[in-house]
Amino acid sequence: MPKPIALLFAPALLAGCYNYAAVDSANLTPGMAVRARISASAAPRYASTLGTSNARVLSGKLIDTQGGDLTLEVPAAPIGTVGAQEGLVQRLAVSRSDVLELEARRYDAKKTGMLIGVAAVGIGAGVAVALRGKSSGEGAVQEPPVNFVIKLVRLHF
Repeated sequence: MPKPIALLFAPALLAGCYNYAAVDSANLTPGMAVRARISASAAPRYASTLGTSNARVLSGKLIDTQGGDLTLEVPAAPIGTVGAQEGLVQRLAVSRSDVLELEARRYDAKKTGMLIGVAAVGIGAGVAVALRGKSSGEGAVQEPPVNFVIKLVRLHF
């Protein structure tokens, strides 16, 4: 495959679709991307730490699972926020008793394959239309010379 065409497909190949699936606490490993649903009674504690009004769902990276707590690294300020060009994160020690449901982020090969297929068909159709082209059969359009002037009204006094 020629390099320019391969570069067109690179974003589609690098983009992956994912979904969240319930995970057992025994299968947790540090570094996993997780989403924790927090009980309504415990959410205000985490909301005040993060500076948000609603902390019922915490999404981030699992740092540690020692003891009765889960240490999560969650975004505290979005990327591009003034003073947080790379985004800010906050580490939270979340009690396992506060977690109603814990889900792990998993790569979804089926969705990713469909995305790549649709992108390939779209790019292929665009290339086919561009290469086929349509001509009226007439010669090329002749441009007027640079010093060409059209006089619409001529007044004599």
